[in-house]
Amino acid sequence: NTDQLIKHLEHPNKWHRQTAVRLLGKITEDNLREKLIKWVNEKEDNSALGGLWALHQSNQLDEELCVQFLKHPYPGIRSWTIRFLGDNQSISESTAIELRQSAETEKELEVWSQIASTVQRIEPKKSLPVLGELLARAGNIQDPYLPLMYWWAIEKHCHKDINHILQLFEDSRIWSQPMIQREILPRLMRRFALRGGEQNFLTCAKLLSRANTDSQRKALMEGFEKAFEGGSLPNLPDSLITAIRDTGTASLLWRVRQSDPDAIKE
Repeated sequence: NTDQLIKHLEHPNKWHRQTAVRLLGKITEDNLREKLIKWVNEKEDNSALGGLWALHQSNQLDEELCVQFLKHPYPGIRSWTIRFLGDNQSISESTAIELRQSAETEKELEVWSQIASTVQRIEPKKSLPVLGELLARAGNIQDPYLPLMYWWAIEKHCHKDINHILQLFEDSRIWSQPMIQREILPRLMRRFALRGGEQNFLTCAKLLSRANTDSQRKALMEGFEKAFEGGSLPNLPDSLITAIRDTGTASLLWRVRQSDPDAIKE
């Protein structure tokens, strides 16, 4: 019966647990949803996951319930809840706000990674502010996976709406993070430079204009020069050439390629 199946969600044998989840997902009993919610809320280890998966399989895991589980003490529940929120590729404004608040306070890197994955599946207007809270907390993290997860989330939206990306990088908290300067800024600049075209080159100029320190400008120029390494330079708009010159961080090679007399003499 239902109660026995729910009890099997913490069975020591994995097959029993998985079979219980599958069978619970097929049951249409009226009070099953409440029983599963109670199970998830009472458990603080991986046995709670079976209840969450059963709710999802029976199509009873709505946004309201997901928002409730975002505050669950077990990181696995929070992570899987965020994953399920991305399944419909759209969330409500209120859920987006709750997800952003979670990104502000979340401490587990596992959940950070899942947030970065889920925001790739949601429209940029709602997802990029969520990602922004993670980027603002990046610090000098040396994790081998998170920087690329963050970058893929940004890159996913680059071709959709450049304005939303520029809006994301209006936040001075993001620019000041060492990991962002080391891993994200060079990739971002290189991406737009490689795409070419006036709009992308003007985006490069805007990014340079928003950099406040030499280290930030140097990170951007590193990515820009990397884009044209070993190849010819395209015609660049005057605003971008001026922005590059004003940084004072362009390499000698770049200045020579721009026919700078002082660089040629040097």
